[in-house]
Amino acid sequence: MLEMFEKLINEHGSSVILEERLKLINDKYEALGEKLEISNNKNEFLQKENEQLKQHVAEIQGQLSATIPKGDNLPQEQKDILKLLFNTDDSIREEVIFHQVKLEIGILKYHLDELIEKELLNYPSYIRANSFTGTEGYREHSISKNGRKCVVENTST
Repeated sequence: MLEMFEKLINEHGSSVILEERLKLINDKYEALGEKLEISNNKNEFLQKENEQLKQHVAEIQGQLSATIPKGDNLPQEQKDILKLLFNTDDSIREEVIFHQVKLEIGILKYHLDELIEKELLNYPSYIRANSFTGTEGYREHSISKNGRKCVVENTST
């Protein structure tokens, strides 16, 4: 008879442990389901945000390509300056540009400033005057990446 009571006690204890373990497994399953739902919501949000960012990048790229002037829209003097700078690897001093394109210095500086503003020339490097020899300072100009693109795509070199 004692054996029977002992067997009932063991079976009852095992079923309580089993029930507790099943409850624990069920709780973990529910927690994982909630985490999965949160992750799915985040993923959906990030996909929408990614699409919006792609559209924004495309708009900006369109605006940027529109800001690069076409060669046909440039005055001939600016085309000549770009062609001169296009065919050199180094920057060129203003006085050399002045002699090559044969413009008055005021007109030349105007066109150089316009090309810089249009980002077709890099900002000029300023060479300081040599106080020992008495030489004056001067600006050197070089063509920018956009300037090269403008020459290649829109003018004949």
